[in-house]
Amino acid sequence: MVVTTGDILEVRYYLEARVQKALYQLGVGDVIRVEVDGYPELSREQIEILPDGTVSLPVIGTINIAGQSTSDASRFIATRYTQYQVKDPIVVVSVMEGQQRLKRLLESRRFQAEGDTFVIPVYQGVPISLPFIGVVAVDRPLEEIQEDIAARYAKEFGTQLNVVVNLRQREVPTASVMGEVKVPGRINMSQALTPMGAIAAAGGYTEVADPERVAVIRFSPGGSYQRWIFNMREDVNDANAAQHNFTLAKNDVVVVIRTGVADLNLAIAQYIRNNIPVTSYFGATIPIGP
Repeated sequence: MVVTTGDILEVRYYLEARVQKALYQLGVGDVIRVEVDGYPELSREQIEILPDGTVSLPVIGTINIAGQSTSDASRFIATRYTQYQVKDPIVVVSVMEGQQRLKRLLESRRFQAEGDTFVIPVYQGVPISLPFIGVVAVDRPLEEIQEDIAARYAKEFGTQLNVVVNLRQREVPTASVMGEVKVPGRINMSQALTPMGAIAAAGGYTEVADPERVAVIRFSPGGSYQRWIFNMREDVNDANAAQHNFTLAKNDVVVVIRTGVADLNLAIAQYIRNNIPVTSYFGATIPIGP
């Protein structure tokens, strides 16, 4: 199921309350204490982990500790001090103010109408943007989007956060039926639909319709289009006829021509000019000439 224009995604965040303290992963914005037993000149009371995941310590300088547990960071710092000829350093890293990035993430949800959820409409070719992980492409299957978002948040927050991505609302695709039908306009396509089915959904032909010349027009994002012409009277009882095996796509336009019209191209262009805005569904200019 490919996520596309008109769909609505919801992204929910859940704190993992059962994560053991020993497994806490240090993150950007956390404030830590570094104690080096016997070396008060190397100890520091409050150090904030910078956006690049680093802290600066005496002698050893800048090191990256984001993503490590406190015990891992303690061993890592002790090893670095040993490399700088500090004898038998015993290092203890403790968290003074933790989960700062998580707190900022949760606070950012206050700007959303639904508290713990980001509700995001989808537009073709436009990626969505989420806190801390940036842009995410959406013109792909829902399963890929779910895996991508979960993996990227796991990289940022480890096991502290669970993220669930759902498709809240699926757009019902529509097509347009124009020309000589009783109820012209858009019709919903909740199931596969042929041109004949679309005409039936639009109330059927008017008295002046020409069923032998029914056009289907399909626009492309760049503004070009394809066109098919069907004789709806021909082989009406033949299940293998083209008219019965052509399935309409989202945003297709079915045009039923009036009887007696000589110039088919001009008639189609006229119907489109009178009934579709100059800008197509894709935001591109529609060619309306014959």
